[in-house]
Amino acid sequence: MSVGNVPLFDQKKAQPPSMATQSATHTTQQLLDILRPNQQPEAWFEHAKRLNWDDFAVRAIAFGLAPQLHAVLKTWDIPLPAKAMAKLAITYKAQAKRSEAIYAQLAQVLTACAAENLHPVCLKGIHLAATYYAEPALRPMNDIDLLFTLEELPQAEAVLLSLGYGGKHKSAETGARV
Repeated sequence: MSVGNVPLFDQKKAQPPSMATQSATHTTQQLLDILRPNQQPEAWFEHAKRLNWDDFAVRAIAFGLAPQLHAVLKTWDIPLPAKAMAKLAITYKAQAKRSEAIYAQLAQVLTACAAENLHPVCLKGIHLAATYYAEPALRPMNDIDLLFTLEELPQAEAVLLSLGYGGKHKSAETGARV
């Protein structure tokens, strides 16, 4: 199909995926498989023997799944090449430290909010980490998402600004604000 002489899409015959693409797809599938609930180590490891463990670790880091992968592999006591396990361990430790800092900040914010009789609801990553994960480090996050009632917003803004935070909320009336 074309408009005038300009094709709307590449009309060449589709090419089969390259070996690199097939390998990357296989590695990604193995990463997803190992993190499935109730996955059995023996069954998974039987299918994972051909893995490039270094690529496997790097892919887990890139997808934000390294802390979970590290926890699973430690639980299963599967011997990995030292380089791959070191990458996962360092990423896990860094995320654990980051989670500790985020939770300390959250405690400070919630304490300040409680002192002003504000009742924010924790959303997204912080809620998921506390509710569904065995430990906070298994759920990487970059920020803290809080929901306040419309009536609480001016007071919440003042509390957060007093703690040195900035951010945005969206309002149909006033647009984005702290």
